[in-house]
Amino acid sequence: MSTDNDHADGNGGTSIDEFDTNLFPYPNPTSASTSLSFELANTSDVTIQVYNLSGRLVKSINKKNMSQGSQVVDIKGADLATGTYVVKMFAGKQQATTKFVKM
Repeated sequence: MSTDNDHADGNGGTSIDEFDTNLFPYPNPTSASTSLSFELANTSDVTIQVYNLSGRLVKSINKKNMSQGSQVVDIKGADLATGTYVVKMFAGKQQATTKFVKM
């Protein structure tokens, strides 16, 4: 039998499985920069990593102490070549992945 506590993180918080980060890049596709919107379950440091399709890390953004709730981080694209990029977001126990296209 499953209860709501089966997925709790032990600190009364919400587990990764229960919280939808809603990681969303816009505009997508983009010709310059893109804004990455997401939801944080708790206040935490955030790391955004951008990879090309070869798996090479091409950009890393670190934000300290971002507040719980809706957040937006800009990804400057002037130094990125045309192509598709994978974005990974890490914040405490949360993590999410999305893609965007640079035209």
